[in-house]
Amino acid sequence: MDDIQPEASENAPKQVSVPTEPEKTEEADLASKVQALKDKIQAKTEEEPVPAKAEEKPQSVAVVQAEKEYSSELQHALQCYRKKEFAPAFHTFKQLAEQNDPVAQYMLACMYKRAEGTAADPGRDEYWMKRAADNGDPAAQFDYAVIVLSRKNADAEALTSGMDYLNRSAAQGNKDAMERYIELVEKGDGGPKEVIIARDYCEKLLPLLKDSFEIKKYTELSKNLHNQHVKNNVSRYGRIFASITSAVGA
Repeated sequence: MDDIQPEASENAPKQVSVPTEPEKTEEADLASKVQALKDKIQAKTEEEPVPAKAEEKPQSVAVVQAEKEYSSELQHALQCYRKKEFAPAFHTFKQLAEQNDPVAQYMLACMYKRAEGTAADPGRDEYWMKRAADNGDPAAQFDYAVIVLSRKNADAEALTSGMDYLNRSAAQGNKDAMERYIELVEKGDGGPKEVIIARDYCEKLLPLLKDSFEIKKYTELSKNLHNQHVKNNVSRYGRIFASITSAVGA
């Protein structure tokens, strides 16, 4: 027994010492990396102060939904609306709309349009739809664009405004807005800038489509809009060249 005891004692340190040293090295290395990251963040914070009042800018509904939950009042109003309890829903939407909530403004506009919980009122419908659109609600931007574009005797200013709201809605991923914008450009509305935007929306739509007819349609539209863009550039550079030539000749 006396001969075996020292042999066990010699092996014991080997079993403990082998993993201990790497663990300390990894901890030290990790601590060093964490401290370096903290120093980097601190330096960046001191060099680039956060702009004041950034949160006061209107946010899109997508951003609002991603960053915070609906208020309890809005959730309750939406539940009432789904249950067709229009009177309490209308009351809450009205209160929240006056507080500049874009979702409530959009819902209030829809209720004025459909005479839900209140009498139909096209003027108030358009007013609140525009408020919601200007506050970044993509559904409201699309619906307000439709209102503007469907006016009788709509002039060039109305067309520009309508296409702008469609573009703002489409930029937030609204598929209906993309399709309507492309449709208008295909019919000849807008200029060279709108042609480029419409082609971009064709490309963004394609991955979202499953219907082979729709895929073929927007693939061809994308090509046609690209060709139109090339023609616009050729025409533009031709005018520039003619202007330069004329100036040199004079």
